[in-house]
Amino acid sequence: MILTMNIEDLSIFGLYSQKENKVTAALLQVLGFGGASLLHWILSEIGGNLVFNTVESIESQPAQEGTGSIPDGKIICDNFTLFIESKLGCGISEHQLKCHGKLLKDKQNYLVYVTNNPNRPKELPVDVLWMNWEAVVARFEAYQTSDKVLEFLISQFCKLVRSQFKESNYYKQKEVLRVSDDVKVRSMTDAYNIFDAEIVNHGFLVAGAANIPYKKGFEVWCSRKGSTQWDNQLSPDGNTFYEGIKKGTDASEHVKKCKDKGFKRIAFYRDEDRFHDSSYHFIGVYELDEKLSLSKKKCVWNRKRTEWYLKK
Repeated sequence: MILTMNIEDLSIFGLYSQKENKVTAALLQVLGFGGASLLHWILSEIGGNLVFNTVESIESQPAQEGTGSIPDGKIICDNFTLFIESKLGCGISEHQLKCHGKLLKDKQNYLVYVTNNPNRPKELPVDVLWMNWEAVVARFEAYQTSDKVLEFLISQFCKLVRSQFKESNYYKQKEVLRVSDDVKVRSMTDAYNIFDAEIVNHGFLVAGAANIPYKKGFEVWCSRKGSTQWDNQLSPDGNTFYEGIKKGTDASEHVKKCKDKGFKRIAFYRDEDRFHDSSYHFIGVYELDEKLSLSKKKCVWNRKRTEWYLKK
């Protein structure tokens, strides 16, 4: 099987190996090309007394002697030095933070963490600056420039960041899923973990639905276009989901099972043609249209909500 990707989905920064290194290296390259003006614009978002006129050098993963610290990036300006630690996940290493903290003994040094947490991590001391990747991308996209090369580099960087998957913990911390936020996960298991759902395995395969132990009457449901068993179709507006059986047209028995179960579905859907990737996208909360389902002899699910709050 050969997987293809549209050229518009690729980023010029795609040749780096590790994802975290790839994103950080791209960030440093774009900042280096944009110079003091772009760096001023980005840093004005995070506060701190970061006043400077020129950017003297930018380094990737520079070891800092005597501290045990190897930050992801180092930007030396005329009035201060900024150390950058980036995380595509939500976790903060206590040991790494302690080593990085030694850098702040010099009053001309600043440390910024860039993470995927929706809110500032509680582990970070007050003297450590912080941004999340969503804010970084939003800031880059709001930057005005007449330089077409820089404009292109910024668009490619933002595309790269958006292509990265967020961890289940990110959505748990954010406490809300919205269709408008383009929530997507790598696998069905990742979708279930957002809800601490009760995963069922059939041998080596993960079941397409999982109950939420703290929310009766709802299940997390993952489906995809191109299933060998199910004929799954999502309407263009996303408001109706049709679930039939591929072998034969009569899915009345399945309709009856869903009707008797009486669950609403928090749905994730995978469709490479529709979404241009292989991830499972949150598409909303659906309820079975019993009358129409019995008439069509396949399940017809109507979307009732486009967001879901995760508070237990």
